[in-house]
Amino acid sequence: MRKKRNPQCSMELHYVPHEICSQLSGISQWLDAHPQFNDWIYEDLSSGDKQNTGRNGLSAESVLRAALLKQYLNCDYDYLSFVLMDSMLFRDFCRLEPNQRPSRSSLHGLISLLTASTWERINNCQLMTAKDQGIEKGRTVAIDSTVTESDIKPPCDSDLLASSVKEIADNHPIYMKFNAVDNFRRKTIQEWAEHALKKGVRAVSDGLSCFRGIEDAGCQHTAIITGGGHASMENELFTWVNTMLGNVKTAITGTYHKLDPKHLGRYLSEFNYRFNRRFDMPSMISRLGRAAVNTAPMPDRLLKLPDVQWKPG
Repeated sequence: MRKKRNPQCSMELHYVPHEICSQLSGISQWLDAHPQFNDWIYEDLSSGDKQNTGRNGLSAESVLRAALLKQYLNCDYDYLSFVLMDSMLFRDFCRLEPNQRPSRSSLHGLISLLTASTWERINNCQLMTAKDQGIEKGRTVAIDSTVTESDIKPPCDSDLLASSVKEIADNHPIYMKFNAVDNFRRKTIQEWAEHALKKGVRAVSDGLSCFRGIEDAGCQHTAIITGGGHASMENELFTWVNTMLGNVKTAITGTYHKLDPKHLGRYLSEFNYRFNRRFDMPSMISRLGRAAVNTAPMPDRLLKLPDVQWKPG
């Protein structure tokens, strides 16, 4: 039988004179101030429970806290299971009962039931807290660009890869968007921004002249001249957008033997899709199934057509 929370568990964490203890204590207090989270998590878990009988499983509150702890530690489920057996601090944070020793498979199965819509609602509450405390308004988009090389077209004739990453209060990205555009002209970036950005959003760029087109599209624009070389990578505002550019290059070149520019949009769309839905990866299977059922049959020649990439105008 699953509960929403364990009322017998203490709300106080096992004290350890370390920064991690202070940070987890702050997170725990914020979670306690939003009890509605437990209701949302319970609904997700109930949809996956075959029957609500038997011995007590992890409460909805414990599953949420275990999921957040996994992200905080940036670890896999095997290590998460170990620390929840070994550490009194982490057990207190997750509000586990004395006899609860969740296994790797149990943690994975429960956390994977949490839906993307639930995570989005929790993220929105976090953003509202940040706004109320004057920490972050949540209307900043970091923008950068890079040139794609291929064995089909030389670098001087390559497509420009425009990217934007929306960030939350702790500077971790929520969503990202990659598009291949034709050139570095201000008008092109203006039309891209009108297509990709919501009016009024604040965008931060590295000062490339074409990014002034963002202002022409009705968005706020802050240009930070970073220069070139290694020093340009040290600005914290661009940490994640530079990381995502590096990740997508590594993913594409490490997966495919050849990059054909006419299909570049499809490569980028795949990366966008997986990243923006990473909070609910199991749902990709059902989404793929629905798409397959609802897509009409088509010959091989149509499947191989170049992608209709975004164009200005």
